[in-house]
Amino acid sequence: FDVFMQCKSWDCAVHNAAYWREHMNEGEFVYAVYTAVIHSELGHGIVLPPLYEVTPHMFTNSEIIQKAYTAKMTHTAGKFEMEFTGTKKNKEQRVAYFGEDIGMDTHHVTWHMD
Repeated sequence: FDVFMQCKSWDCAVHNAAYWREHMNEGEFVYAVYTAVIHSELGHGIVLPPLYEVTPHMFTNSEIIQKAYTAKMTHTAGKFEMEFTGTKKNKEQRVAYFGEDIGMDTHHVTWHMD
């Protein structure tokens, strides 16, 4: 993030993105790019894809990812329903839907970036 924020030109940002994409953790890279686009003058007007499209494994469970992968590999259209994964017996799980709702989860992550 700090490297991207120090860039004074688009060329500098693109070259740094290309370098760091190959030399750092994917999650850290995505976080740094998204956060820099939000906060840097160079990012003004850039519309990035939603995080649930870039890192779907962070927003849904592995069963849904596997079903989507299988559908893609077999060229079969599909609609995938994700069930609530918590249990009402555990008091902390009563609000688990906030973490399982893709819209709420995306809002939460973006709010932290901002």
